[in-house]
Amino acid sequence: MKTGFTLLRLLQSWRYALGLLVCGIVMQHGLASNLGSLRFDHIGPDQGFSYQSITAITQDQQGFMWFGTQAGLVKFDGYRSTVFRSDPLNPKTLSDNFTSALYVHSDGNLWVGTQSGLSLYDRHSNSFTNFLRRGKNAVLSGNYKIYSIVSDGAEGLWLATDYGLMHFDMHTHQFQDFQHNKDDPNSLRDNLITDMVSDAQRNLWIGTPVGLDKFNPSTKTFSHIHLDVNNRSNLRQNSIVSLSIDRDQVLWIGSDAGLTKIALSSEKKEIQAFG
Repeated sequence: MKTGFTLLRLLQSWRYALGLLVCGIVMQHGLASNLGSLRFDHIGPDQGFSYQSITAITQDQQGFMWFGTQAGLVKFDGYRSTVFRSDPLNPKTLSDNFTSALYVHSDGNLWVGTQSGLSLYDRHSNSFTNFLRRGKNAVLSGNYKIYSIVSDGAEGLWLATDYGLMHFDMHTHQFQDFQHNKDDPNSLRDNLITDMVSDAQRNLWIGTPVGLDKFNPSTKTFSHIHLDVNNRSNLRQNSIVSLSIDRDQVLWIGSDAGLTKIALSSEKKEIQAFG
């Protein structure tokens, strides 16, 4: 399965498409009347922003906007941009220019997922600490691609990667792996995780190219959710590319077959398809 540039571009397109679809549905329920007051400002070369391919967006506690791109990490203060890039000769720079995930922790720290691992930004020195996989497993001594970063509610991070689900302890800097095991039907469906979100109970909802999983961090167990909507290809509707949970605990699922939602707060958890 191809997991490089083409797949990442597909995932990013679906993530923003899913956001637009959810916004459209919300506006149909009472916000459409405010459309006339919306104004869009274009950020471009005049503000030092010349990158067209945005892979991740977040805002830190100081109000700065951060944009992950394929050519570096961009900080925008509302007027001008600062670009952070990887320098192989400087270990205090980003691990990779291709920034694919951003997360601001409750302590204000910015964590950056790249196509070569995890980085922590130091706002005082404008430098980065990179966390490489080390240990007996030589496969993980190199790069790992991060597609999503989610807090565990304490002092750890859940990482959606191309090598399965990882837990990172921010104090010990240790990694714990949860991977697919062909001999264990209750393990992770697939090691390539395309997106991941957390619900109100801290359960992780994990999207893969072969289906949707729910992970309970307390019991360390996976549940497999099979999407079976009539008139949709079984393979396409279970090829998950994007996930989002709204304030009402509705899980929105973007797949190769379109948009689907599951009301997590309801007992039946009925699956509803759009389009």
